[in-house]
Amino acid sequence: MIWKADPRSLPLFRIWRRKAGLRLRANWPLLWRFAGAEDWPPSALPGDDFDWANKTGTGFVTDHGNETLYLIERDWFGWPDPPQWSLASYDRRQDRCYLWGDFAECPPAWRLP
Repeated sequence: MIWKADPRSLPLFRIWRRKAGLRLRANWPLLWRFAGAEDWPPSALPGDDFDWANKTGTGFVTDHGNETLYLIERDWFGWPDPPQWSLASYDRRQDRCYLWGDFAECPPAWRLP
């Protein structure tokens, strides 16, 4: 899996944490479903890409443990645009959203509709 850091300037420790978080979630056997409008958190939490996915119906959602995970598929991707996929999650225990990064191919453990 090719991982791309969030384009915003982040401290190195946070970049490592995001990469490790994405790698961990890439090994989870996730069964994704198309996300409806009621599945998305407020758009300010995960960012503009996720608000766009909500409005256009191009996002996926699944639950695993205490997390709700959000996957978007961009219809524009490749250089100079970001990779095709992006992942965020909402941790219900901590009441917090996490952006895990962008990547070019979905992990083989994941099943999309």
